[in-house]
Amino acid sequence: QIEMLGEQVLHHVRRLRRRPAARGTGVVTVRVMVVDDHPVFRRGMSALLRASGFDVVAEAASGTEAVSAAARAIPD
Repeated sequence: QIEMLGEQVLHHVRRLRRRPAARGTGVVTVRVMVVDDHPVFRRGMSALLRASGFDVVAEAASGTEAVSAAARAIPD
């Protein structure tokens, strides 16, 4: 199930990578945050996203943590 979920997440996040690159860089980096209550899943998903070229700017274990982390890290 985790592999299937990872593929679904990557499918949706790849759509974000089609947006225009920052002026003059030619590179699009999508800043994402991983939120899940299972630490092993968070680490695995973060590693998968980083290996696919995404910038994992924060991880959180709950909605409350996610709100705080998002305010600090400002993911896309």
